[in-house]
Amino acid sequence: MPHLPTACRFVGSVALLAGAAWLLAACHDEDDDGPSMPPVEVQGLWIGTVDYPVYGTQGPARLLVDPHGNAYLVPLSDELEPMPFEHQGQLQSVAGVVSGRLWRSPSAAQSVEASGEVLPRWSMALDLEGVGLLDGSHLALDFDPAWDRGSSIARIAGSWHSGDVMLYVDAAGTVLGSDLAGSSYQGSIHAPWPQINLYTIELDAWWPGAGFPTVFDGVASLVELAGPTDALLITMAGSSSLFLPIVYWSPQLGR
Repeated sequence: MPHLPTACRFVGSVALLAGAAWLLAACHDEDDDGPSMPPVEVQGLWIGTVDYPVYGTQGPARLLVDPHGNAYLVPLSDELEPMPFEHQGQLQSVAGVVSGRLWRSPSAAQSVEASGEVLPRWSMALDLEGVGLLDGSHLALDFDPAWDRGSSIARIAGSWHSGDVMLYVDAAGTVLGSDLAGSSYQGSIHAPWPQINLYTIELDAWWPGAGFPTVFDGVASLVELAGPTDALLITMAGSSSLFLPIVYWSPQLGR
């Protein structure tokens, strides 16, 4: 082994101790109740309206914000079905003042800066400025108490469908599915925060004729609709290659 100067050996020892400390902290980040949950005022399942200045219209929307501030905006139709204008990003707040960024793609070509105010677990108002469909938009949202229902794989196990897409969740959280076009789906869904109504999901979608799957990841939540059973709202982003653009998929599935 080559001889290292004393200074290098000292720096290496410090780095090793720092790495060990980080590893111990990471190992303690999860306990029997799931990953730790830092207080984030904006976390929750939110329901309200979003403006589309370019069209001069307004429509319903859902916003899901996980305990770490990762945000998932899903515009909805008047029938409360997801529309293909999803944005993802990050939100944070200090003393009720919200800031962050939402994007359709991570590049500046389709992103908006978010600013506004939040009353935790009550209401949130955001102004969006940037580039794309939501430039100049305003979000007016109310906290959805369905967030407090908790989550478990047992609660969402079984068959789900949206149009001709069929997905099945088994007792271990494995997801399998197909559609009439010949596509197949496989992945897994998890309940990392049992005390809140939020799931994480990874799904590989094999489209007919595609040589590689589109690899999606995102979140899901049980949402209340007018029918007798809840719907499983999933919102995901993915790609089949580092060189291809990000695509979004946000099915809302019923039993």
